[in-house]
Amino acid sequence: MQRMKKFMKNHKGKILIGLGGLIGLTLFPEIAHAVTIEQQLDKVGGLATGKLKTYGVAGSSIFGGAYALFKGNMKAAGAIVFIGVVLAFFLGWVDAGMKVS
Repeated sequence: MQRMKKFMKNHKGKILIGLGGLIGLTLFPEIAHAVTIEQQLDKVGGLATGKLKTYGVAGSSIFGGAYALFKGNMKAAGAIVFIGVVLAFFLGWVDAGMKVS
């Protein structure tokens, strides 16, 4: 555990650059393959409502839970994961038109 903390402390910048690069590589092909500016704007709008929302909720839940576990706080990790799951269901319900059946 100490080795992991020391590694993360010493290489924080490299880890953040790597995560930023991963996000860039995930999103760039979606926008770059559009032919016109209208298509690019449509792709950006689709990313904001689809991929970014999904990846944002999942990624923040995973990273928040992992951070809480590294700090040794099991209750916070459980709460973060629970909030992520509830938020994912809520966003799916909103995307489906907020219908109550």
